[in-house]
Amino acid sequence: MDRSIAPDVEATLRRFAELLTDRAVPQGFIAERDATRIWERHVVDSMRVVPLIPRSAADAVDIGSGAGLPGVVVAAARPSLRVTLLEAQRKRVAFLEFVVAELALPNTRVVHGRAEEVRVEADVAFARAVGSAAAAWSLAQRVLRPGGSLLYFAGRSWSTHDLDGLEDTTVTPCDLGASGGVGPIVMISCGDLNALPRA
Repeated sequence: MDRSIAPDVEATLRRFAELLTDRAVPQGFIAERDATRIWERHVVDSMRVVPLIPRSAADAVDIGSGAGLPGVVVAAARPSLRVTLLEAQRKRVAFLEFVVAELALPNTRVVHGRAEEVRVEADVAFARAVGSAAAAWSLAQRVLRPGGSLLYFAGRSWSTHDLDGLEDTTVTPCDLGASGGVGPIVMISCGDLNALPRA
């Protein structure tokens, strides 16, 4: 973990990793094969998105939050950001509600539903393990305010072919994921990315 992370934030994230191991893995929210590498594979990987969030962002939404990755991690690392964990499956919603209470994350709310159905507005959205970039962007457009952007966790096999269906957007690979064999994080927006200051 980056040494610039405050000790209290790291303690919260370590506790989250325990909850993922003890509760999310047995319920099938995280693959059994990842049980011994929750910290690196999921928590540290999710932390990569934090420096990419525009400083001006006030509200964020984690689309298809699942076990809370990256939304819970972002909420712990950026307490001034209001984070919505959007999840359609009731069992996962119950887990997310438990996590938010257990970690005492006052800036976080859990919303049960799909992006197509709910009334949520955000400046930035996250999509990790949600599907193709085009599918994730289609969902993000429903919850983003004008000028908002999607931070999409692309797979290791990311290529320019993954841009098919993303006409009239600006797509910028931000974190190339060079270490650990992970894919890049890609920012997708209809707006001028140069106008959005980074944290």
